[in-house]
Order: sequence, then structure tokens, then C-alpha cells
Amino acid sequence: MPTKTKWDSRFFLTGAGVLSVMFMLDGDWLLLPLALAVLLWGARQADSERVARLMSGEGDADALSMLFEPRRSHSLLPLDHFTCRDLMFYRAGWPVYRFLRSSRCWFEFVGEREQVGALTEQHILVFPGVVYCKREDVALDEAPARQR
Repeated sequence: MPTKTKWDSRFFLTGAGVLSVMFMLDGDWLLLPLALAVLLWGARQADSERVARLMSGEGDADALSMLFEPRRSHSLLPLDHFTCRDLMFYRAGWPVYRFLRSSRCWFEFVGEREQVGALTEQHILVFPGVVYCKREDVALDEAPARQR
């Protein structure tokens, strides 16, 4: 009884390399897309093998980082997305305001990134490295007052 051969991604990736070298040496330029198709199929096969290894508990950290979203980082946001209020000072030539208003809520100045400890989901980081905290107690249509 013949056994079913299971081709893994190494077969397709090696085959794509051999096909492309053969087609280039023979001058069969019209067959080069076939080598590209085999290469893409091998890459797809490699991805599905990684997912299968991950699901069986043998996954590595690289596969995990590709499939699952990493912990949210606080990237620098530009001031262009906010309506600014109460200019306090300039840092590195950029204005720093006491309050920022987005389309959904108000944010209040907390401090510079170096002075603030760990950032939570309530914090945003605005260029040039200034931390603001979300104000839940202020409605969008009213102006915020300084918290004491």
C-alpha cells in the first residue's frame, strides 16, 4: 500500500530556489513566475506549520509575537490631534499645555516622561515626551478646572 507523502515547507522553499536557478541559467524567463509561485506557497506552508506547532504547545516566542498583539506601548502622539488649552511652557521648542481635548475626552498634564513612573491605560504620551492623564470627571462641553 503506498504511503502518502507529506511535503513540508522546506521542500517548496528549496524547490523554488532550484527552479529559479535552472530557469535563469536556461534563459526561460517566462517560467520564473512559476518559481515565485512555489516560493510563495512554501512561505504559506511555513506559516501554517508554525501555527500548528504553536497550537500543539511547541511554539516559540517568535511565532507568539507574530500572532498575538504585544502589550500596548505608549507611542508619541502629535499635538495636531488635540485642541490645546492653557499654555504652560515650551519644551525643546514645542508648547506644553495644561489641558488637551480630543474628540472623546479631556487630558490633563501630569509631567515629563522622565518624571512619571509607570504609565497606565489612562495616560497618553504626547510629543515631545510629555505625559497627560485622562479626566473622566469633565464633560466635553465644559472646560476643565485644575485638580488639586
